[in-house]
Amino acid sequence: MLFGSNDGAYVTKESQKNIRAMEEATRQYMGKGRGWLRGYVNLAIFLVFSYYVVPFVWNAIIAVFK
Repeated sequence: MLFGSNDGAYVTKESQKNIRAMEEATRQYMGKGRGWLRGYVNLAIFLVFSYYVVPFVWNAIIAVFK
């Protein structure tokens, strides 16, 4: 079996540990100096990225279904 009950419990425990570690890393990352500014920069990069990528992906999807 791919997902045994023991494996499931182990994965859940591990993923919870990883999520906690990620949250801690995020807290430290945002806590360094001007965390809010870095957040805005990341948001701007994300918006520009979506602005250029989403229409391209959308056109590709439309082309496939035509």
